[in-house]
Amino acid sequence: MSFPLFLFLTVVFLLIIVIQLFPRKKKTRVSRSSHSKMKVPKQSNIMSESSLEQLQNEEAMQCSNAVEPDPFIPEVIYSQMDKETYPTQLEDIDEKIKGSVDRKIALLKPIPMASTKLFDLLKNPNTSTKELTAIIKTNPFLSARILRVINSAYYNLSLEITSVGRAIILLGYNNVRSMVLQDTLHSSISREKTIEKDISDALWIHSTAVSACANYLSLSVFRSPEQEVGTIGIFHDIGKYFFHLFDTIEEKIAEVPTVIQEEKQYGINHMIIGSLLVKKWRLSDIIEKCIEFHHHPIFFPPESIPESYQKPSFIICLADLICKVLGYGGHNGEILPIRREYFELFGLSTELEKIVTQPLVQEIEKARVAVESFINAS
Repeated sequence: MSFPLFLFLTVVFLLIIVIQLFPRKKKTRVSRSSHSKMKVPKQSNIMSESSLEQLQNEEAMQCSNAVEPDPFIPEVIYSQMDKETYPTQLEDIDEKIKGSVDRKIALLKPIPMASTKLFDLLKNPNTSTKELTAIIKTNPFLSARILRVINSAYYNLSLEITSVGRAIILLGYNNVRSMVLQDTLHSSISREKTIEKDISDALWIHSTAVSACANYLSLSVFRSPEQEVGTIGIFHDIGKYFFHLFDTIEEKIAEVPTVIQEEKQYGINHMIIGSLLVKKWRLSDIIEKCIEFHHHPIFFPPESIPESYQKPSFIICLADLICKVLGYGGHNGEILPIRREYFELFGLSTELEKIVTQPLVQEIEKARVAVESFINAS
């Protein structure tokens, strides 16, 4: 075979090989491109998991920063309490003392009918603003105070609010309820004999915070709306406003729960005074009874409370505890533990950090701001 022929055949042979190899190579590239995850599973999955983990960590950090409670739930240090010490219940109160309380309460001015109607309407979140406005406008002083509060520096609104109805919407029903309470107290308590203003203001802030907390717990934790708990929260310590009416029996003693101190000093505690007071004012039975029982979850088992009042009484007691832990304790910072049976009865954890959320803290803080703005505007 001559060299030219050999060279020609060699070139042809190489061309055939190139032609055959070219589509296979192309097909191989397509295959790798289409199934790369299958061809190199380890490298692909490792990269995917790493990216996902990084993304999750970044999201977790963002969420952690977003939901960090302010204020946070501090470690709860409960006050020492003798387990054999109990407050006196209404049916066990001395008849002479009860008679004295009844006479003193009878001398108080009755609660205005407008206030009674407002408390009844404000317990229902579906009540129209027009209904509330129509009643509030019959009280020029209350109307003026509400407008003064919403236009105060605390709210820092760009435009002045001149409509009572608009002010009610912006303040919220719980804060309006708080202002109605204070207006009611001003009309009922004699100006000659009253508690000190700083104590009164601290009680007002505490009661409003408990009301807001109880509302939130009822809706978001117990998930069974108790329409009266907001009003009960506002009134739960109402009895403390009226101790100035009673003579001191003994000097105040330390290292016992406040309700026991009250009984030592005055022969009666604020729970019973408050219960008898709202009965005279002809508020609902559930308000009257839950005021009477709102400290029972600390001292007595659930069966000590009639079944229909167990849940709202526990909600108020729990709200009271949470507000004290967060620093809204009124003039008394005492923190007493709630009996475990109540948490078990309603399927709740005894750990407050599992109950208290940032939205709950925000609701309580909004209530505090509203009251403080009212105090300063007044």
